[in-house]
Amino acid sequence: MDALRPRLVLPGAVLFVFLGMAVAGPLIAPHSPTAPDLFHTYAPPTLGHPLGTDGSGRDVLSRTIAATRLSLLLPVCVVLISSVLGSVIGVLSAAAGGWMDALSHRAMTVLMALPGMLLGIVVVARFGSGTVAPVCAVALGTIPHIALLVRSTSHELLSRQFMTAYRLAGFSRRWIMLRRGARHLLPVIGTQSLMNVGSSLLWLAGLSFLGLGVQPPDADWGVLIHDGRQAALRGQWWQALAPAVCLAAFVLATHALAEPAARSAKIPAKRGAADRTRRHDGAFSTRRRVLRKEEQGAAELLTLRDYRLEVDGRPLISGSDLDVRSGEIVCLVGPSGSGKSLLLASLTGRLPESANASGAALAGFGRLPAHDRPGDRRLRELRRRHVGVIWQESRAGLNPMRRIGAHMTEVVCDDGLPRGAARARAEKLLADVGLPPSTMRAYPGRLSGGMAARVAIAGALMARPRLLLADEPTAALDVVTGAAVADMLRAACREYGTGLLMTTHDEGLAHAIADRVVRLGDLALTEDTAPTAARTIPAPSAVTTTGDAPGRAGTPQPVVTVRAAGKVYGGAMALDDVSFALDRNIGLLGRSGSGKSTVAKLVVGLEAPTSGAIEWTRAGAWTTTRPPRLKRAKAAQLVWQDPDLALDPLCPVGPDLEALVRLHAARDSAAASPRSITRDLLHAVGLPPETYEALPAELSGGMRQRVVLARALAARPRVLVLDEPTAQLDRETAARLIDVIRALQIEYGITLLVISHDVSVLAGLAERIVVLDRGKVVEFGDTGTVLGAPKHPRTLELVEAGNRLSLGRTVGSPHRRGQDVEEQESTVR
Repeated sequence: MDALRPRLVLPGAVLFVFLGMAVAGPLIAPHSPTAPDLFHTYAPPTLGHPLGTDGSGRDVLSRTIAATRLSLLLPVCVVLISSVLGSVIGVLSAAAGGWMDALSHRAMTVLMALPGMLLGIVVVARFGSGTVAPVCAVALGTIPHIALLVRSTSHELLSRQFMTAYRLAGFSRRWIMLRRGARHLLPVIGTQSLMNVGSSLLWLAGLSFLGLGVQPPDADWGVLIHDGRQAALRGQWWQALAPAVCLAAFVLATHALAEPAARSAKIPAKRGAADRTRRHDGAFSTRRRVLRKEEQGAAELLTLRDYRLEVDGRPLISGSDLDVRSGEIVCLVGPSGSGKSLLLASLTGRLPESANASGAALAGFGRLPAHDRPGDRRLRELRRRHVGVIWQESRAGLNPMRRIGAHMTEVVCDDGLPRGAARARAEKLLADVGLPPSTMRAYPGRLSGGMAARVAIAGALMARPRLLLADEPTAALDVVTGAAVADMLRAACREYGTGLLMTTHDEGLAHAIADRVVRLGDLALTEDTAPTAARTIPAPSAVTTTGDAPGRAGTPQPVVTVRAAGKVYGGAMALDDVSFALDRNIGLLGRSGSGKSTVAKLVVGLEAPTSGAIEWTRAGAWTTTRPPRLKRAKAAQLVWQDPDLALDPLCPVGPDLEALVRLHAARDSAAASPRSITRDLLHAVGLPPETYEALPAELSGGMRQRVVLARALAARPRVLVLDEPTAQLDRETAARLIDVIRALQIEYGITLLVISHDVSVLAGLAERIVVLDRGKVVEFGDTGTVLGAPKHPRTLELVEAGNRLSLGRTVGSPHRRGQDVEEQESTVR
């Protein structure tokens, strides 16, 4: 905002002057704006009358000042009417959906197609001139613009993962939009309303100029311009010029203020530590290749000297040193919440306002700014030409309306690389991360989480940056693909002399790929040695079967049966004849893009199978008085893979969870207040009491994952689907979360469906394992049998890769890259 303030001073001052004229006009006008003087008609400018007089001898300057009040009041009335009605129509239309949404959209489109001035003339001709009819006419023409904007923004908002989480929890679309969506829409509505003030003023002034608006003796700027037209015929052009200049200045000032607001009035996907607006920030121009080759022999590329990082005055790092050399790989490890992601954010100017950092410098660039300054060309140069970034939430950086090929080639094409060469480089990088060439034509929504992560990695390497910052680049990948990607990153650093600073919670991977491993903890950065056994997930204790859980004595019966389920996306088969019964804790194991998350969506009811069925048993356990959405919510809940995207960034944790408790509270528990139940849930998942008032951005990754778990438990579901619950957590935090899930599963009598590519997680939570490959079940059996003596080659590959990385051995057994590319042609759905 500091860079924007000089730009906002002038338009803000102009609007302040007009506001003063509107409020204190009669007090500051040198003469009466209505008193005629027939002896001094059409007088030229003098000291007493700076703008002369009109045909009735009235002072033009006084009339211009007095007309400001009505000129501004009427557009404000128009905007209030149109913003309220348009917002209500847009929100209700999106909330209703179906034919009501389509009908509302068609009606608003037809109304917006009518010429605004013609609509105003027709309304005024029917109801008469004055102030009321023109205001209603202009408001009628403005309502469709607001309604369609709010409707489209609401639909985009409803597609966000945290809104999907609300629907899955059992809330109606109307409740979601009115109680949660409104706060996200306010910036968009406010920005458009500010722009509409200027456009409404033009419409009203036009009607007044034509004699259809404000009528004498009242006057606005349109009336004054009309009166000045006759004076212009007598050579006194300045009488029309004064109100015209006021009109133009006000319109330009409102649009100048609305323009930066429009750029920032976006629905946030998350409010994380870095407030990340990721769009290939670290692109590096190909024109710098000669300079980069010369700099490969430089000693330090990135230098941290007496580096300090603090959040809200609380230090995370205090006075530490760190160097990253050209071609060197440095891995940063540490527990969740220690500040790893914040450190990377500070190196690209992405720290939130509540945080501060100092002491970082880049060779050939100088000191690195910690905060974003819009319009700062030097900061933009840093992100575009020097530093590449791979953020942990890869999907949030992909525009859902653009194909992957456009994402990959945009920056390098802007820097002069021919389009054909850019596409060839993009296809090679995609092949290196195990994705087929057809990925270039796919939209982000048709990629799995692991495939989106690989696209982000390939995109960051497109421009071959000097320094590459990677925040958990392999967290969403299976162990085999993660090993291959680690090999590729290491090869790229060696080939181009790129320095890599990577955060990871997988210490086996860190010691296998890195030249140096640095541990963040106890307010300091210290170089680490080999991983210790204490930092691995402990061996699981005996898993309690669902048959031994409270209320489920005897032989376990299937809670849900997946019977020959198939799912097709855009002609590509994502699932093919998948069958299993969820009669006990089941684990799904498979490569990225094998269909694991698709199975989860089918089980929880977010999507319907293209073929086959999802059959629930003992359906009579629910009361028939509950709406279908609440029955679905009581049947199954999902613990999302990415907790940042699954939580409303603007709603504190406690009130958000309390709303879920109120929705699902049983009648016999009315004695306990929803707030006390909420605090008990937070305590049950191991969160401190102060979490109640915290925003998701103020919590660590492990704490956010526990909040998502508490939200799922609030519905007391019969099935809990865990989609990669530990993918973004360090080993110690992951082990604690697994222990929490074990205890809660027994206490609540819940059956688990665990999705993971980490065999240690499945060993700790699942009794049986289903192995998926290219959407098909290739192996099924008890956990000990599948993991101890795997039969299918894909299972053996996953188990062996997991064992190698957990021991910190050599990364990357020979990666079957050509075969993987061929296999994943069908998974780009």
